[in-house]
Amino acid sequence: MREIAEEAGLAVDRVEYLGSQPWPFPASLMCAFAARVAPGAATAAVPDGEEILELRWFDRDGIAEASGSVALPGPTSIARWMLERWYGAPLESSLPWSTS
Repeated sequence: MREIAEEAGLAVDRVEYLGSQPWPFPASLMCAFAARVAPGAATAAVPDGEEILELRWFDRDGIAEASGSVALPGPTSIARWMLERWYGAPLESSLPWSTS
């Protein structure tokens, strides 16, 4: 909850643990959580400009339509699993995932 508030300016609730996977730093773990925007909270996501540079909301139709303009996390990542779980099917992306 704190991370989302700090990095995206969103207040969330109903946080649910979904799973985890090893993270490519020594002795680290990536944890996956789902949450919803808290009732009455602003829904305008505001990136912190350091860890998050751009934020956009997508519905299911929008994420499918954006496959040529949005890079998705790699197919073996828990982030991709979370997206496909929400979407309900595999997602394709014609853009390579990059951190640069």
